Amino acid sequence: MIFLSIGPNYTWAQAWRHMWTRGNKADASKLQSLLTKKYDAQKALLFSQGRGALAEAVRLATGGEGKVAVTSMTCFVVIEAIRTAGCEPLYVDVDRHTLQFNADNLRRAIKDEDVRAVIVQNMLGIPVEIDEIMKVAHEHDMAVIEDLAHAVGGQYADGREIGTVGDYTMLSFGRDKMIDTINGGALVIRTTDVKNVVQPPLEEVPTIQQLRDRIYPLFACLVRGLFASGLGKCIHWFAYKTKIVVRSADDGTHPERTLPYWQAKLAYEQLKTIDKKVTMRLKNQDIYQKELADFGVAASSNGVRCPLLVESRSEVLAKLKQAGVYAEDVWYEVPVSPARLYKTVHFPEETCPVAVQTTKHILNLPTHQLVGTEDITKICAIIKKEAKIWK
Repeated sequence: MIFLSIGPNYTWAQAWRHMWTRGNKADASKLQSLLTKKYDAQKALLFSQGRGALAEAVRLATGGEGKVAVTSMTCFVVIEAIRTAGCEPLYVDVDRHTLQFNADNLRRAIKDEDVRAVIVQNMLGIPVEIDEIMKVAHEHDMAVIEDLAHAVGGQYADGREIGTVGDYTMLSFGRDKMIDTINGGALVIRTTDVKNVVQPPLEEVPTIQQLRDRIYPLFACLVRGLFASGLGKCIHWFAYKTKIVVRSADDGTHPERTLPYWQAKLAYEQLKTIDKKVTMRLKNQDIYQKELADFGVAASSNGVRCPLLVESRSEVLAKLKQAGVYAEDVWYEVPVSPARLYKTVHFPEETCPVAVQTTKHILNLPTHQLVGTEDITKICAIIKKEAKIWK
């Protein structure tokens, strides 16, 4: 069986090592040094979650006031981070072919608004038109925050690495990300023009949360292995019900919490070898792109996932499931995902119609280490037979 999420970055051996990894202060220092060098930065701070790093980036970029421009296809935790920093989001509609906002949309959205910063998400690793967006940001005195939750290891069209351009760079080490330590994140500060006092996170992550983070990869391997029998699904339900596993969007922001040393060690190891992972994922993405070229969505620059826009998404997902391919984690099923929290963000659907429509038709195909060429060929055959291009 093939899963889009549920711990696909881990084999049993990797999960076992994750469970028992130990770290120390030197491991955190090594990660900070690598981050500052890689992203040509002044300073790097380590957080227990990527959203905590993003909240601190917004606070430093804005002084905790005004609005922050953000893509209209995003996560609830991004909006939560903006509000934790004392600001409000300003949604910018996307282009259906690139799934990103462009400079023209940004310029229209910020007109007559008190916008202090713009978050450049590079969603699904698809690079934005960075030069044009930087130009708009400079014209309106907005700080630029590069969000690398999906984009670690990717490049802009001109060859610059994503994360080396803006004033701030946020990385997420959450589950199913390119760097996956189940939880964790970092903020790279690339400017001296900060609007607030830098507050390094100092509080330790509660023991119960660290235990959840340690066991999750083993739990995910168990669920995957027993899914066909029905036991995996029951274990999955039980784990969420008893809070052995907590849904990521329900875990709060916590910018005061620092990254545990053992997770810093794992993040350092993965960041050091990120090019190898990117190469593997891009190779898988290339197969999809060649087989499914007619679907026409822009390619990811790091291969994190392969997005398609299809008619009757639910029918396509059902056909994939019949073949043992679980791809329901579509990134995004509503403009601000997950759907169960959508109403709480009060999304302005009337000003972002493209995002509203696109999220009804997008699905993502797996590129991770547990999917091989034969699997991708099988998936492509199902898509070509069952899916119609959304026009």
